[in-house]
Amino acid sequence: MAKRQLHQSSSNVATPNGVGRVDEQNITIDDNCLPSPQELEAYKRLDPNLLPFFMDIARKEQEHRHKTDDDKVKLVGFVEKKHLGLIVLGCFVQL
Repeated sequence: MAKRQLHQSSSNVATPNGVGRVDEQNITIDDNCLPSPQELEAYKRLDPNLLPFFMDIARKEQEHRHKTDDDKVKLVGFVEKKHLGLIVLGCFVQL
């Protein structure tokens, strides 16, 4: 259900040294677990039980993202502690 949008444009720019070209590219990615309101309405017409299903999926996805973020923070903390320990140990060994 992620929305993707790609916009490309280019233009020529005149400068005192000649003509140059400017290219621009915009990419939009909507990583939302829930469909748009219009899509939800269409799903609701198909089956009224789909809305709770989508809400459950969104809740589980959010819980997973939070757990993954917590795991990353714990891993960075662990690595930083080990790194600091090696620095301190290195100082004592050199003495």
